[in-house]
Amino acid sequence: MTKEQLVIEIERLLKEPSEKPQFNVCDRLPCKNGGFCKPIGTSDYSCECPQNTTGVNCEKVLVCTLNTCPINAECSISNYQILCTCKHGYVKNQTECEPYDECEHRKPCQNGGKCISLQAAAAVDVTSKLYRCECPRHTTGENCEVVLQCTPTSCSNNANCFVDNHQINCVCKSGFATDDQGDCTVKIRQAHVWGEPHYTTFDGLQYDYQGTCPYTLTKPCNYDIDPKFSIRAQNKVYNFDKRVSVVTWVELTIYGHTFKVHENLTLIVDGTIVSVPYQLFIPGDDKWKVKADISSGQMRITTREHIGKF
Repeated sequence: MTKEQLVIEIERLLKEPSEKPQFNVCDRLPCKNGGFCKPIGTSDYSCECPQNTTGVNCEKVLVCTLNTCPINAECSISNYQILCTCKHGYVKNQTECEPYDECEHRKPCQNGGKCISLQAAAAVDVTSKLYRCECPRHTTGENCEVVLQCTPTSCSNNANCFVDNHQINCVCKSGFATDDQGDCTVKIRQAHVWGEPHYTTFDGLQYDYQGTCPYTLTKPCNYDIDPKFSIRAQNKVYNFDKRVSVVTWVELTIYGHTFKVHENLTLIVDGTIVSVPYQLFIPGDDKWKVKADISSGQMRITTREHIGKF
């Protein structure tokens, strides 16, 4: 390099600014307690702090102590701050947590229900309710909100409906009993007449009536029974021996008609001999009311209500 070239190079170096060494502000570890430092330009920074710390440099550690929150409050740390939350069954009133009486404030029980506070239980079990309702007998539901009422469809036919003990109850009317399907059907009881003649009553007692007058086998004791009916039997002297008699006919009266079955299996309806099988229909009803047939040498008369089968 010539002398002139050397002078030019020196002048060039003197004119160019010298490069300063690079410096990272986060190298000084300004963020405390596990905070993450993010440089801002070449001279500033910011700290991303853990949830349990606060401050510019995460220098303040948030800690729940016994005295951090008021009585009946629970302490927690979230979003870089200490939170005090009233326990189950308590409500915040300024800086305190006071018992919350849901019965007094919300009055949840309806239709005359009585509200019972469960504050003591709620303080022990956070899943428990703060109240319960003592409901009138004609209501139900958690808040007595359902009023129970009997409607035409509440019970099956032949049943009386009433409301008691927070439920709709169905009781079969007199003369009816609950079957396997829960419906009220005619209560079936059996009495028997046979031989010379022997009578077995509905309650299982046995009698031998040798007289030749008509005997009433059964009829309703209650005039409210519908349909009204009666069954009678007539004895006659057997083999000219007045000490012995046998049944000569049985008579069913129902729906205003009389059905008399004689010992020779003759059926007389309202005084007229009819052929068997036989069915009686009532005007305005397309279903039979009484039918008669012969099976295994016996006359059988059946009603829709199962009254009289012989």
